[in-house]
Amino acid sequence: MEFNSIKIKDTNIELIDGDRGKNYPKNHEMMDSGHTLFLNNKNIAKNFLDDSFGNFITEDKSDSLRKGKLCRNDIVLSTRGSVGNIGFYHSKIQMNHIRINSGMIILRNNDKKFLDEYLYIFLRSPYMQNKFKEFISGSVQNHLPIRDLQQIEIMYPPIYYQSYIIKIIMNIEEKIKINNEIIANLEELSQTLFKRWFVDFEFPNEDGNPYKSSGGEMIDSELGEIPRGWEVNELGTYVDIIKGLSYKGAFLDKEHERSDSFPLLSISNFNFIAGFKGNKTKYYFGDYKERHLVNSGDILIAATDLTQDRKILGAPAIVPNLNKTMIFSLDVFKITETTIPKYVLYFLLQSAKYREFVEGSATGTTVIRIAKNIILKVPIVIDKDISLNFDNLIKPYMEKIEHLSQENKKLTELRDTLLPKLMSGEIEIPDDIEVNEDELSI
Repeated sequence: MEFNSIKIKDTNIELIDGDRGKNYPKNHEMMDSGHTLFLNNKNIAKNFLDDSFGNFITEDKSDSLRKGKLCRNDIVLSTRGSVGNIGFYHSKIQMNHIRINSGMIILRNNDKKFLDEYLYIFLRSPYMQNKFKEFISGSVQNHLPIRDLQQIEIMYPPIYYQSYIIKIIMNIEEKIKINNEIIANLEELSQTLFKRWFVDFEFPNEDGNPYKSSGGEMIDSELGEIPRGWEVNELGTYVDIIKGLSYKGAFLDKEHERSDSFPLLSISNFNFIAGFKGNKTKYYFGDYKERHLVNSGDILIAATDLTQDRKILGAPAIVPNLNKTMIFSLDVFKITETTIPKYVLYFLLQSAKYREFVEGSATGTTVIRIAKNIILKVPIVIDKDISLNFDNLIKPYMEKIEHLSQENKKLTELRDTLLPKLMSGEIEIPDDIEVNEDELSI
């Protein structure tokens, strides 16, 4: 099947710029909540319009702006900085008042050759993302001028074919969304249980009742009141960690086996299950020890943080199932020995007291770092029997999180493989095809 194509400038797609006038909101006029969400690139960083956070302005400030207000089914495109992020203002988004900032444009579809959802899917396809890169300009900051955007051609199949593309891709993305919601619920439940057992000390006593509130004996310690029989020690009493290899030091002998690296930036937010970003992968040649290999189930800790807010620094991630040999970089620590059950240790490395200790001991300006000996000195409160009980309780939740994370990885790969083939007509869809959500399970 051959698709027609047309330059954006020759369509009835309206390109609407953000306001840049004297009334453009200043920092002190931004609020954490309010009448109108004033978008920034973080709200569309994953190609979905996320209205759950951001900067807000008052109704009066919004009314003072001349342009840049979204209407339902508008598409938002970032044109400065992280060029090419896409958001779709569909009917399920709760915010009724949204405006774009000066680094974005609105694409408002008034052309009957395109379905709104198809246009949204097409704009974030690999084809269009590559086109955006061709037209990016600017030496200090990436910028995509509207005049150049207008020259990009959009492919458009017949409307019935567009509707099938929408159905296939949106069904996959709905499945990913449902999985993410389940993961978020399991994460919240797991964190709540950990806090209840190891912070509030309301673990089940011998009768199955909450320990502290049922009159369980508490004693004084340097970390405050703790249950009798619990230990206060430094983390290093129970674990050992090593730092990864430097890129320069790892290139020893190019005749040896090549191995992918596992750098800090390849780990997605250091949340529960680590994820990979292939464009950040580096390679090591030469000798490395068994202890520098990354294995499924390992706990990694961020040794550096480039975000300046220190939220990633010292944070843990659990390595998923791997299908290749990998070693980890100097940006990362790995837990090599532990007498603390894995999931208890993982949540200890997220606790408020651990975060406070790590963030307060960090060094550096441009790159924030934490030393190995600092992490090992973190004071913790622990009980081995309670830890084993918690680990057994939480294990099914964590395994479900990993399963759904791996499923989402496969679904994402399926979507990204199908999309260019559907867009190019390489895959022809019969008129009588039915796409059921059940068929998308892996």
